[in-house]
Amino acid sequence: NKMLSIMDDWSRESMIKEMITGPEFYDLCQSYDIHMVENIVHPVMQYAKAVMDELNWDLKSAFEWSFTEIYYDWPYSPDFDDSHLEFYGKFGFENGYGNCYVMSSVFCWMARLKGMHIYTVEGYVPLEGGTLAEHGWCEAIIDGKTYVFDASWSRHGNDGFMIQYKQKGTYVYTDYKRVY
Repeated sequence: NKMLSIMDDWSRESMIKEMITGPEFYDLCQSYDIHMVENIVHPVMQYAKAVMDELNWDLKSAFEWSFTEIYYDWPYSPDFDDSHLEFYGKFGFENGYGNCYVMSSVFCWMARLKGMHIYTVEGYVPLEGGTLAEHGWCEAIIDGKTYVFDASWSRHGNDGFMIQYKQKGTYVYTDYKRVY
């Protein structure tokens, strides 16, 4: 059973963390009029909330913050006892630097606080000369359409806010998957 093999790779604690920090749990709480923002206990969400408070809860400002306040540098490689999203988000908020994975993770945490169904994604983008580079970005389903939020792409002066896959003038994203 594929689901059981996936579950075997996760500890009970990591599964609970994933469930309570995901957009589905947020929506369920909202449907019962439980306001998660006021009662946040997850440490990375605490960081995200503090930044969102500074930005007046503006999503575009949060996106820009993720590539202007996080300066580009490559953090050490984690062991991933935590989720990619948790590790990279915490790293970015605490250290103020990181790579594309960090930028996408800090934005993802802030967007989830706004109630978005958004995920971090890891895959590849082409470099000059035809080789592929590892890359991370966010993906969200909005009104039935899939949108990309690529902070690292924007860091180079491009518009990576709410673009679509295969949109002219953007990266050609390949071999990607959501990593939550």
